Amino acid sequence: MVPELEYKGKAMNDATTILRFLDTAVEDEKEPFVPSGLDDDIAVVDADAEGFFEACCEFFNYVDRRSYEASVRQSLSRYIPWWAFWIDIDAQTAWKRDKAQATVDAVLATRDVDVVRARLHDRLRSYDDRLATQDWLVASPHPTLADFAIYAKLARITDQLGDVSIGSAQKDILDGDDLANVRAWFARMQRRSPLRWKGKRVPTTTPPVA
Repeated sequence: MVPELEYKGKAMNDATTILRFLDTAVEDEKEPFVPSGLDDDIAVVDADAEGFFEACCEFFNYVDRRSYEASVRQSLSRYIPWWAFWIDIDAQTAWKRDKAQATVDAVLATRDVDVVRARLHDRLRSYDDRLATQDWLVASPHPTLADFAIYAKLARITDQLGDVSIGSAQKDILDGDDLANVRAWFARMQRRSPLRWKGKRVPTTTPPVA
């Protein structure tokens, strides 16, 4: 699933690209996604989201067999009727799994699920320390692009996607007393910006003028 935005004829489908665009396109925005003076701090977290956290998503979605079967494979199987026995999900996703494997090898340099989980936990611990003294991932009075970038990756890894479910074998990744601040932050993000995927498309017909 990929977020999409069409605004005045301009289309885009990358979450952080969308948020940066809205900062410049929507003049009455009260809480900018990239506040002045925080560009560098936000860029560091965004790079972490698009690098390390994205590789973790790819690993758990497609590379680790148990996680793949509990998420992507299980989700796709719901849409295949019982009589379509010739459809091979693994064959259909082979190209994506190969691509994900290349990403994982380049960024994580391991395919050991315990090692990846441990590294992800350590990275989350570093954010937990930061969140011990502030509500958001950078020093801002409101969530920024940095928060939305990490929030989206963790929502996917743990299958907390709002009104849809793809499945996950890693729903416990945020458990543990040493991640209490991360869990509290994640809950704040869920309250402020609950994820919604269904019913978001632009109407195909023009509503009547009253």
